[in-house]
Amino acid sequence: MRDQTFSNLNGHYINFQQLTQKLKEIAHEKGMTQSELAEGITPREHLNKILNGKRNPSLILLYQLCNKLNVDIRLLIEQGYYVNYEQTSNYIHRMKQCITQGNFDRLEELVNFCSTIDDFKNGIAKQFLTYQKGIIQLKKYHNPSQALEYIEESLSTAFQKGYEGSSSSHFLTLEEKNINIDKAICLFQLGDTEQAINILVSIINNRLAIYENTETYHLLRAHFYLAKFYLETQQINFCLEVAKKGIDLAHCKFVYIYVGDLHALTSLAFHALQNDKEANFHYNKAQDFYRLLGSSQPFKSPKRDFISPIKKDPSPK
Repeated sequence: MRDQTFSNLNGHYINFQQLTQKLKEIAHEKGMTQSELAEGITPREHLNKILNGKRNPSLILLYQLCNKLNVDIRLLIEQGYYVNYEQTSNYIHRMKQCITQGNFDRLEELVNFCSTIDDFKNGIAKQFLTYQKGIIQLKKYHNPSQALEYIEESLSTAFQKGYEGSSSSHFLTLEEKNINIDKAICLFQLGDTEQAINILVSIINNRLAIYENTETYHLLRAHFYLAKFYLETQQINFCLEVAKKGIDLAHCKFVYIYVGDLHALTSLAFHALQNDKEANFHYNKAQDFYRLLGSSQPFKSPKRDFISPIKKDPSPK
């Protein structure tokens, strides 16, 4: 029998025996047989070896199994990482709340405190904590260079091993997609526009075939910043195309966060093209969504001195 652990994030180890046992329990609770769980994913014999601790699944296979069982893969993996899962999850939740509220002083206090907790010294929790250090540098101290160093460190992961022991590329988790968006923001602020745009385009184009609200949020965030970068570099038609795709995605998935912002960017883009009718239409749409979400955004009606009208750029191919 193989060793029931293998290296993952930051050299930490997952207890796959514990993890596969949990998968068996969930499948049993849902009344799903091994044949039903394996169907369309992997041969039943291979799944049987995984669930009985004789093989380790690749992270991609693990994601497919979790998706079929309607289980959050990150939650499942985290339970195999943390010594005190409830405490660690609570601190992570509180740090996320600080970001939502824009309370970066409190976030910095929590980061400093959590740095002393064992669970934050390895694995996903360490990745998350390092990412928060980058957010503090970016949002509180406006230091994209230092922020980028922390973000790069948080993205440093070991290659996964397939069930035959062959090396395979790292599977990007939803949280890492979010981290990469902030990496793009840092790069853009540092003047590396091309790489920043490439990162966001990659996130949008490599979304999962079937995705839920959590990934939709990250995708809308990527659409917003990509449209924003195009607008700030005066690639107006690209901005309009990306913003429209983001708005359409939001309506398709019924996830409306960032829709007001996308309409706001669209308004500014049409203003730059001297199309006041469309600019005012999207300005009103932005305000409608801000009111709908109970948000008080600082966006104001486009004015001539806010963004200068420019000539139309070629339509994207």
